Amino acid sequence: MKHYNIFVEREEGTKSIAFTEDKQEETHLCTSLRDCNTLNPKEIFLSSIGGCILRNSSMIVSQKMRTKLLQAYVKVSGEKISNSPKMTSISYNLTLITDKPVNKTLLMSLVQKKSLVLNSLSPSIKVRGHIVNKVPK
Repeated sequence: MKHYNIFVEREEGTKSIAFTEDKQEETHLCTSLRDCNTLNPKEIFLSSIGGCILRNSSMIVSQKMRTKLLQAYVKVSGEKISNSPKMTSISYNLTLITDKPVNKTLLMSLVQKKSLVLNSLSPSIKVRGHIVNKVPK
């Protein structure tokens, strides 16, 4: 069983820093009620979903589908009821540029099956996804 530890420490008046125990990586995030120029926790949450989708789709396309992935990007959107502290739905649009067409239905199924963050949300949050596959001429 794998265990994950993230430490979040308040810095200054409006920012916090998140870092891992075993890596020298850190992320600055906004933990103030005021606006600031770093990602807030909701945006970090959606970024985690996007990162998980990109990581898994890249692996599936290149290793399982044996297709060259030229470029990939994902837009993740979340909705919540105004006074609620809970997201009610999340949607993502994944765009892949590959050297040949991929089976989007199979890819969607495998991404949803393999994505730790998506599986951790299910079934409490409705997640909808859409994949666009572009093949240059």
